[in-house]
Amino acid sequence: MDRAVFLDRDNTLIADPGYLSEPSAVELLSGAPEALRLLAEAGFKLVLVTNQSGIARGLLDETQLAAIHAELSRQLAEGGARLDAVYYCPYHPDGTVERFARESDERKPSPGMLLRAGREMKLDLAASWMIGDRPRDILAGRSAGCRTVRVLTGGQEAGEEEVEADFTCPTLLDAARLIVARAERTAPPAPAAPAATRSVSDSELLAELVQLTRQQARRDSQEEFSVTRLLAGVFQGVALLSLAVAMFRFLPIDSPGREPDAFYGAMGWFSMAAVLQLAALGFLLAGRR
Repeated sequence: MDRAVFLDRDNTLIADPGYLSEPSAVELLSGAPEALRLLAEAGFKLVLVTNQSGIARGLLDETQLAAIHAELSRQLAEGGARLDAVYYCPYHPDGTVERFARESDERKPSPGMLLRAGREMKLDLAASWMIGDRPRDILAGRSAGCRTVRVLTGGQEAGEEEVEADFTCPTLLDAARLIVARAERTAPPAPAAPAATRSVSDSELLAELVQLTRQQARRDSQEEFSVTRLLAGVFQGVALLSLAVAMFRFLPIDSPGREPDAFYGAMGWFSMAAVLQLAALGFLLAGRR
């Protein structure tokens, strides 16, 4: 969420000739463009919040007010500054224009304009500031949860009013410098660079892949070893059986049931047993690789 500096208009940003009704009467206070530039460069949204009961009293209409604010924006632009939003309250219970003759929770000292700006602009009000020259400005900012700065450009002296702001400054430029200095002092640490995060992630992924590869190699080796051991066991068993048959053939030739050529048969079985034994040894050696 963005931080903002809410600004009163009359005697804070521009001179107050009374009920301002003509664009030609707009006069920026000294240092106002520089103050707004400093705040914008520090990352603050700049929001004008102004009571305009002159509309309810019939002293000007909303079209005239729009022209006044257009002239204000033009003069700020000449100084390299700008406002991000303008909020105004045209209501007053003593108004003569029926449409606007009522109370409103957006009229300072109520915080309605600041709260609406917070919702619409997605602002962090607790990290935002209100600057104004009147107690109603300070009360509105405080009620919205903002820190407050009172400027003395309205002709009053510090301590004159019962409502005390968090800070008091001679001018808007002084207030801007104070806010920027405190913002820099309380700025949160910068987040870690994305590249560093990605490097750690790649390293962990590589280590995991190596581990999985080794585990698979061990499983393959164990599987191959088991197959060769099985074949070696089979051949070993057949070799022993062949050896038993050969020995039986070597029984005395005059034994009952023995034929004279039994010797040659026994040699054949001995040969088969030897070949099978060699095969079994071969499979055992292969399984150890």
